[in-house]
Amino acid sequence: MNLFLRQCSVVCACVACILPVQAAWSGSPEWLGGKPDVDMHEDRCGVYEWFLDEADRQTEGIASNDELASKRVINIANKLVEHHRANSAESYSAEIKFLVIGHERGPFDFELQISNAELERVMNKVCGE
Repeated sequence: MNLFLRQCSVVCACVACILPVQAAWSGSPEWLGGKPDVDMHEDRCGVYEWFLDEADRQTEGIASNDELASKRVINIANKLVEHHRANSAESYSAEIKFLVIGHERGPFDFELQISNAELERVMNKVCGE
């Protein structure tokens, strides 16, 4: 149990350090900055599904199975939904460097491109459809 708590502490520290930094890299929009939001919101399951599928497509299926990468994807999804609700645009894009690190086939970056219409569609998607 003690080893588990230490491992969780290390993962949390990594998430806390890496997530805010992702917005500092080129290609990352302003809406991606600030405090990480890695909480899963029940009403956003369609958004998470779309984002994780897209991340897996770009990382040879690794992102959703990598704890840190999946947390970063959830953060990106949450921040985009909040930004979209406050300040809608025709489309959104971001480049996230080193989404997956420490993997024998990586590292992998993540390039997000989604239209307003597609984001609205996945935001309204019912889980499991």
